[in-house]
Amino acid sequence: MKILSRYILNEWWLAFLVAIFANTGLLVIEDIYKNAGSFIESGVPFGATIRYYFWLMVCVLPVVVPVSFFLSLLFSLGKLHKNNEILAMRLTGANIFQITKPLWVVSLLLCILSIGLNISISSYASRNAQDFYIKIQSRSIRRNIAFDNIKDHRTWFIGLFDRRNSSGSNLMLCSYDKDGVELSRVFAKSFEYKEGSWLLHDGAETIFDPDTDRPVRLEKFDIKRYKFAETPGLFSSLKKNMKHLSISELREILSFSGSKNSYADYRARYYSSIAAPLSCILILFITIPFATVGVRRSQMSGVAKACEALFLFYVMSSMFTSLGTNGVISLFVATFAPYAIVLMFSYVLYRKCV
Repeated sequence: MKILSRYILNEWWLAFLVAIFANTGLLVIEDIYKNAGSFIESGVPFGATIRYYFWLMVCVLPVVVPVSFFLSLLFSLGKLHKNNEILAMRLTGANIFQITKPLWVVSLLLCILSIGLNISISSYASRNAQDFYIKIQSRSIRRNIAFDNIKDHRTWFIGLFDRRNSSGSNLMLCSYDKDGVELSRVFAKSFEYKEGSWLLHDGAETIFDPDTDRPVRLEKFDIKRYKFAETPGLFSSLKKNMKHLSISELREILSFSGSKNSYADYRARYYSSIAAPLSCILILFITIPFATVGVRRSQMSGVAKACEALFLFYVMSSMFTSLGTNGVISLFVATFAPYAIVLMFSYVLYRKCV
């Protein structure tokens, strides 16, 4: 069995490496096409550019690993099936599980690797790549940011925010009590974040009577310090494409949600990122029945059916996510139900071929 396991792994890992390099390379080439001109115009040193693309490659690994695993399984298992090698292995008395046992171990290791990448390494790499990109781009300015801190009963309206120096202008900050009655409203022409505090310049604070909702006092100030939990990184994350947010960024945004029913889109993305590592196990469950048994007319028939099964999984995930974000079902259920359904269906097919 050790010889059989080594043979299966040798057939798989070469295809996996090719798929990893090909998929990562395509994403890097796309970024080079978009940003190479800006890097050259800004006079970015070659070493700094290499570091940026290194961090970028680390960022895309959580996406690339499951896709590469799927492609490598289709190629390696399809090749073995086409050459009747799996049939020969089964004639020795080995069942499908014994033949593919090393691949199950690999899928678990990739699952653990994906969890580590999602939780820490990818988040760190994303921050490094983003910091580099901000330094060389003139597009560090973000306009018209609104954020409702439900947990602390505070709403931010920012006219302009500069990510490079964590400062901005035209700020309005509203505070409420637990019943949603406005208590105060702060206006500031400019603001900055220093030493863990927000410094507001040239502004005024209006105090409201909670019983009548009328302003009772106006206090002007040249500079005022506020110690809030919100950070500049939070406001940078709010203007990013949700698909590009790391788990740590999503967790920071959700820490201000105050309830499970708020920030539905961000919560759905967070659960999706948490569940993503399970796709490695799901992919193996889907691939084995079709790539090793499947329809015997041609190798491509099994490949096509495996692709169709995976496509249906993503369609189902989108449908359940839509139901979750609209409050029809729990977002947790919406995220993990497609995995459970497809796993049960794949397990039935898998048991038939074992």
